[in-house]
Amino acid sequence: MKTNAEARREELLNKTTFDYNDCYDVLQILRGENGCPWDREQTHKSIVKNVIEEAYELANALEQENVPNIIEELGDLLMQFLFHIEIGAESGEYEPREVYTALCRKLIDRHPHVFGNIKADNATESLDVWNEQKLKEHKIKNTAENVTDVPRGMSALMRSQKIQSRASKGGYDFADITQAAVKVKEELGEFLNAPSGQKQIEGGDLLFAVVNLLRLSGVDSETALLNSTDKFTRRVCECERILDDKGQKLKELPQEQFDVIWTEAKHNVG
Repeated sequence: MKTNAEARREELLNKTTFDYNDCYDVLQILRGENGCPWDREQTHKSIVKNVIEEAYELANALEQENVPNIIEELGDLLMQFLFHIEIGAESGEYEPREVYTALCRKLIDRHPHVFGNIKADNATESLDVWNEQKLKEHKIKNTAENVTDVPRGMSALMRSQKIQSRASKGGYDFADITQAAVKVKEELGEFLNAPSGQKQIEGGDLLFAVVNLLRLSGVDSETALLNSTDKFTRRVCECERILDDKGQKLKELPQEQFDVIWTEAKHNVG
């Protein structure tokens, strides 16, 4: 007679469509006694980078509006969540219901304009309510605690912009965008004039000032740099195509001829 685990394994093998509970059961089988050796060995720390990698891959699929890829990457990211839920349950750190309870409790508590009596008429006011509730939950009493609460694990650009935004709410900000632009010019001069041993420090100050300027302009620095990097990548690929068609090598071209090809690539791919 088949055990419950064996019956469930056979049931999963015969299914053509699955739901959340099926996903969790598959992961439990992989982590189980007769499961996958690699899956069984993983810990919170051993796969911590996977969460970040999968989130970036999903973000890339969303940017490209590639629906089949979005479906795949959503599943990959969901697996990371399930992995950590299962590892926590196995080790007795927490039960799955504690994760779901914490999430629902947070969503309800941070939306008093939906579940309570507070009023919010637009997205901006809703976000203000969310942030105010978050400060209360984290028992953050001042700007210093608010800026140090931003995780170091974020990308440098994202963390910089978030810290600047939180500091701004405490009064640490330029009066207007003109002052921020002047600061960028000042930091650029300091970077150009700095000795080689100080370039990294001054370069960081320059980047920080640019992020500030973009933030005050309503531009997300992470997205802006991603888009510009993608644009540069497209142009390099187009240049290589043009050079291949002409049987030329970039390193053998004078600067003037390269400029012509670069301009053509910009015209072709934007």
